[in-house]
Formats: sequence, structure tokens, C-alpha cells
Amino acid sequence: MGISNVMLETTLAMRYGSGIPVATVWEGDYDISVKLKNSQADSANSCDLEDELIPVAGGLANVPLRQVADVVPAWENGQIVRRNGIYTITVMADLQRGENGMDVTGKVQKAVANLSFSPDVILTYGGDLEDSEEKLPPILAGLLIAAAIIYFILLIHFRNVNIALLIFCLYGPLRVWNGYRSTCAGRGLRRNQYSGRC
Repeated sequence: MGISNVMLETTLAMRYGSGIPVATVWEGDYDISVKLKNSQADSANSCDLEDELIPVAGGLANVPLRQVADVVPAWENGQIVRRNGIYTITVMADLQRGENGMDVTGKVQKAVANLSFSPDVILTYGGDLEDSEEKLPPILAGLLIAAAIIYFILLIHFRNVNIALLIFCLYGPLRVWNGYRSTCAGRGLRRNQYSGRC
């Protein structure tokens, strides 16, 4: 019938895949991929796979896929990923609108804690949790360095350890109170309306 594996794969890729890359168009510094797809590619359903029409005899006729091939589900490794020489599987998910990434990660950690893995399996979490773990130590280090600089400036200015330490210890709570007052004032509240919350 003149059907090759390449023709079959190309036809199915245009209908059920993300399309066949044809070219790349540059818009400033961003590349936009141009792909050849079937007009029904975004609404295709895998249940219709057996009825997919395959061109035969150079495109003179079409036959359903079930006449030329057996359609059976099968799992295959599309790409074996390694990180630092270790086989790696990445599981990702998108959050629903209004969900907090850290809260969902906590729920996933509780659910995964009940599972048992072989000793050679290493489980790590990414996303917001990994991002926080990477960024928090430098922020805290910068905060400690800034606090030390402020303390030594107070010590040099007052030339007394006790006074410098007293002002340094009072500076933090007073700063928080001033921030609280300015936040409440920004919301249109008068001073006599403070009742412990904005």
C-alpha cells in the first residue's frame, strides 16, 4: 500500500503531537517555533486513533489506521534523563488558581512520607520549596551583616557598649511599630482608632 513508518509517524505527529517543527521565527531576542499541525490537532482524542485516516498510494486514497496497524497501548522511555550521572524522573504539576505552592508541597510531602522506596532511591523536592531553600541563607546572611554594621556604627557613635546595645535592641521593635502605624495611617485610620489591628 506504500505506507512507510516515517509517513505513518509524520501523519500521527501532525494530528496527535505538538506538530512537526518547520522553521524558527525571531521576534527580537525571542525565538518562536513554526510547526506544521493538523487543523484538528488541538481537539484530537486518543480514542479516535484507530479511525485516523492514513494517506496511501502517494496520497491518492486514505485508509483507517486499524486496517494497516494494530493499535495497542505501550509504555516507552522517550528520553532517559540523567543528573550528575544518576537516572532521574521528574514529576511536575500545575497549581489551581488560588493555591499556595508551599502549602501544596507540604501536603505532597505528607502523602509521600507514607510510601516506601528502595534504599537507592533519592527523593528531592523542587519548586517554591527549593527556591526558598536556595535564597533564604544569603538573605539571612545579609541581614546579620547589616545588623552587625548597625551595631558597630552605634558603638562608634556612643562609645559605650551598654547604650549601643540598648538602642540596637529597641531599634527593631520601634521600627516594626512605626511600620505598623504607617500601614494603618495609609488605610485612612486616625491615631485614636488603633485597637491592636488594622
